[in-house]
Amino acid sequence: MKKKLQAFRKKLKWLDPFTYVDLLLEKYWPAKHGKKTDVQEIGYTLVYIVSAFIFAFLIYQFFALALQTNSPIVIVISESMEPNLYRGDVVFIQGASFASLKAQELFVPENVSGKLFSEFAEASYSPSQVSNAGKELSAIQAGGKEIKPSQDGDINLYYSSFTGEQIIHRVVAKLNALDASFLLTKGDNEKTNWTFDQDCGKKIQEPILGTDTSRIIIEKPCITLYPLKISEIEGKAVFRIPIIGCVKVWVFDDLPSLISKGAMPEHYNGGLC
Repeated sequence: MKKKLQAFRKKLKWLDPFTYVDLLLEKYWPAKHGKKTDVQEIGYTLVYIVSAFIFAFLIYQFFALALQTNSPIVIVISESMEPNLYRGDVVFIQGASFASLKAQELFVPENVSGKLFSEFAEASYSPSQVSNAGKELSAIQAGGKEIKPSQDGDINLYYSSFTGEQIIHRVVAKLNALDASFLLTKGDNEKTNWTFDQDCGKKIQEPILGTDTSRIIIEKPCITLYPLKISEIEGKAVFRIPIIGCVKVWVFDDLPSLISKGAMPEHYNGGLC
C-alpha cells in the first residue's frame, strides 16, 4: 500500500508545472556537485518568479476561454454580499446572456436607455432595525406590476464606470423595455446594502455659486447611474472557494489602507480578511 501511494505521488508531480521548470534548469544550468552557486540561487529564484506569473496568466486565460468571459475569476473585497459571499472568497464567473440570468421580470412600456430608475419606475421602502439607514427595500414597481426583492436571482459581475470598480451583486429584476433589456442589481447584506445599485433618486439642478448657470446632480449616492445593459455584464457566479483570496486582500487592500490611513479599509468588518 505504501509503495502504491508513493508511486501515485510521483505521478502527481507531473501535474505541477514547476516540475518542468526544474527539469529545464537541471538540463541547461545544472548545479555543480549538487550545490548551487550564489548566482544560480538568484537566477533560479528569478526563473521561478517569472514562471509563476506566466503560469498564472495561462491559467487565467484558460478559464476565460472555458467560461466565455474576460473576467473568469474575481476576489470579493467588500462585505456587500454577506452572508453569501465574504471578503477573500474567490468566485468563478461564467459568461451569461440575458435569457440565462435568473431573476424576477418587469415590463417597462417605454425606452429606458440613458434614464435614471426614478424616471420610469418606483421603489418603496419599509422600516428596518437591521440596516444602517433604518429602512429596507420592500418593492419595485414598473409597468403596473410590483415585485418584492429576493435572493433567488443569479449573482452577476459588472463594471461600474460611475465608481470605477467591478461589482459582484445579485440580479433583483430583469427589465423588458421597448428599446432593450436591462438589469437591476443589489448586494445581499441587509445592513449595508439596503437599497439597489441603481437607486440614484432624481436629477437635481444645483446653482453654481457666482455664476448664472447650474449643474445636474443626483439625489442619492448610488453604485451605477442607469439600469445595466446586458453588454455591461461580465458574467454570473457559478462557483465559490472560501478564504483563499485573503492574501490578495491583505496585500492590495488592507495593507495600503493601514499605511495611508492608519486604519483598516471601510470594507473590513472584523473577519479574517
